[in-house]
Amino acid sequence: MASKKLKSKRNHSVVLTGLLDIDDRTITEYVNDADIVYNIDEIIRAFNGKEVSITVRETNELESV
Repeated sequence: MASKKLKSKRNHSVVLTGLLDIDDRTITEYVNDADIVYNIDEIIRAFNGKEVSITVRETNELESV
């Protein structure tokens, strides 16, 4: 009898939205009257030694016609 592959999975993910500063290795999120700074190295460290996929996406607003 062939073994069946389970469909259930557990995901550990982090979604950061903000301004990337590659020199400082941070992402800054601007929220109301505060700036929240995330250290990229600290975020990635949680995934060290794991198989991961990384997506970097830029979003721009459309101009009206």
